[in-house]
Amino acid sequence: MEFIEVLNLILDSCPFLRNNDYDGIIVKKLAATNTISDTGASHQSHMAFTGRQKDFFPFLNADGYFNVGYESKDDDLKKYFTLQIPVTIYKENTDALSNGFVGSFNYSSDKKTVKASVLRSRRNNGDDQIELSIKSLDDEEFIEFRKLLRVNDFFVLLKHRNELKYDLVGIRSSDKNADPLSKCTDFYKLGTQTPVSIEKFENAIQSTVIIPYSHNRIVFGAPGTGKSHKLNDENSPFGKNIERVTFHPNYSYAQFVGTYKPITINKANTKNITKEQEKILNVLQDKTKTGQEKYDLLYEQFKQDNLTRLPLLLGIFTDDEFKTRKIDGSPAANDNGVERNHGRAIRPFVFLSEDNSTNEIKYEYVPGPFMRIYVSAKKNPSQNFLLLIEEINRANVAAVFGDVFQLLDRKSDGASEYPIAVSEDIKKYLAKNGIQEDSLSIPSNMYIWATMNSADQGVFPMDTAFKRRWEFEYIDINENAGKLVYEDNKPILIPIPIGNHAESKDKKNLKYNLYEWNAVREKINKKLSDISSVNEDKLLGPFFFSIDKLRAAKKEPQKFIELFKSKVLMYLFEDVVKISPTKLFVNCGDHPKYSTICSKFDEIGCDIFDIELASVNPTEKERKQESANE
Repeated sequence: MEFIEVLNLILDSCPFLRNNDYDGIIVKKLAATNTISDTGASHQSHMAFTGRQKDFFPFLNADGYFNVGYESKDDDLKKYFTLQIPVTIYKENTDALSNGFVGSFNYSSDKKTVKASVLRSRRNNGDDQIELSIKSLDDEEFIEFRKLLRVNDFFVLLKHRNELKYDLVGIRSSDKNADPLSKCTDFYKLGTQTPVSIEKFENAIQSTVIIPYSHNRIVFGAPGTGKSHKLNDENSPFGKNIERVTFHPNYSYAQFVGTYKPITINKANTKNITKEQEKILNVLQDKTKTGQEKYDLLYEQFKQDNLTRLPLLLGIFTDDEFKTRKIDGSPAANDNGVERNHGRAIRPFVFLSEDNSTNEIKYEYVPGPFMRIYVSAKKNPSQNFLLLIEEINRANVAAVFGDVFQLLDRKSDGASEYPIAVSEDIKKYLAKNGIQEDSLSIPSNMYIWATMNSADQGVFPMDTAFKRRWEFEYIDINENAGKLVYEDNKPILIPIPIGNHAESKDKKNLKYNLYEWNAVREKINKKLSDISSVNEDKLLGPFFFSIDKLRAAKKEPQKFIELFKSKVLMYLFEDVVKISPTKLFVNCGDHPKYSTICSKFDEIGCDIFDIELASVNPTEKERKQESANE
């Protein structure tokens, strides 16, 4: 059969597809090994496509898997890259296949897009095949669709013209077209080129990215454990679709969601000017250019009117070095005469280039980060979006989230289970952005992640109802300690004074030893852990200092020692052992002040904690090598 014949058979059985434009078709009659129905006969999860049907999917190749002997192939490469394709299923089709019971599909319209996994696999006989559907990676609704199909039913995929996008339908073995369809075992395609634009390709790829984390997620741990760093590492699947906000004690619902605000409307006096005049005006108003640059750009245009003293007229004469030219191009430093009629040609630009505009105050709905990411997610259902909240517990979350709190209850697909009514203000704002809704409901492609440090002062408690709606991930105090190395993978060393530091501000005379940062940190944490009143979330994480500050410590010992005092010593004194400082600072007197602790640190270093540390000072040869490298 030809492409059009096969397509007509499918459209005859699935008339709801008629408005779509396709350029590729594949029909698979299901064997027992292809079904995963509740009564299916096989434990195999994937569907295998061989022969010409493989051409329907992108080929994936790895030399270490395909171009070596079968027994020596690297099996890990098989799953190293698994393509996720967007597949659209139709409500009318699932209704028919399930006799009206749509199960967990949760259609919001007549169709929805789900994700299916594709990889290329090699078999023992040397051939290879395409495997469609890896249950652990597929969307749940794709698996549910497959469960509707039985042995001898037809699994039909149609590729949209000029798009990396597929439609999926199931056709029963009892269908009127079942007999001719059973003979359609080829890959059918149009003979014309069907290019996919980069935008469509990017959207398709982005839409197929599986986010292996919860929709509502809070990462917490002690200061410096790498909470923000972890989320930054794991948010790459969202690309640029990220809105970031940091909570603080005065943060409000109006800031988070949005509110009506007065805004200034600047109405520039630029009416009725030509395109050529607009170009000139743009040069004059360009704040990135110097007066000389503006003059040089406009000289040729105005010299015909003898306006060589343009900068004087426009007030862009900036300094004595400013050079003007006569009409013949020669210097005109002492020739500043301009006739009256010459000024007429440039007078409009004098007025326009000045801040000769009018300001108006009007009120309009100004969205916060939640509403901005919500709108983006609603308008782009094929992409994933992330709202990232830093220090979520530094604000009163009950007040900040307000009624949005109810939306945090998510269904299995990630969408809000309980929508909330919206105000007329929000309704108008949504309508302005092309979203016609009477209620708010977080879509499944919108994620909310946050960091939390309960050790911080001034944090607000979270009630149980709020916490129940989040998945909490704890970062152990030493989880990321292995990342604390120089670029040559050697442990990071920090300077600790060994005496007379207060009097020795000169780097050459500064007395200090080098110690491994992790060793110092762990010794202090051990001391804190021995104090029964200190919780784990008060301990020092490996990234209490930034990695850049730690790596620069050896080169700038004086600077780092001062930093150690202002960050570590102050934190320990003010936030951890303020009530009983002598339990930690055992060699600083009976009632030590912060200034006393700093002075004592200059004299005896980490002996203020009564801890033993082994220095790691470089040898003379290593010092010379380091100096040479610098």
